[in-house]
Amino acid sequence: MIKIGYKFYLRHLRFEPYPGWPHLSFWQEGYSKEIDWPKISIITPSFNQSEFLENTILSVLNQKYPNLEYIIIDGGSRDGSVEIIKKYEDKIHYWVSEEDKGQSHAINKGVDKATGDWVD
Repeated sequence: MIKIGYKFYLRHLRFEPYPGWPHLSFWQEGYSKEIDWPKISIITPSFNQSEFLENTILSVLNQKYPNLEYIIIDGGSRDGSVEIIKKYEDKIHYWVSEEDKGQSHAINKGVDKATGDWVD
């Protein structure tokens, strides 16, 4: 048995956890439209995380949950994060990029905007 280091494992799986990810949807058929799905609000806090932000956004959107409210609270990033958010703003229900007091504050700002039955 060959042991592979944890970092090695993550580095090689980070960009392809399943075929086509993050550019193709994992759920090809989608969810039934006949069910009254509860509204789920997902909040992503971010600050200067452009390296990971697009994969995070696609990970949420590619689940294709039919009643999703997606909120991104950015802490005033200057690393290209805003450009990435703007790329998907037609699928994001609310986003803002302004200075805040850290991750907890950003999440609380998102909770204030959330209207879902469940908030995550």
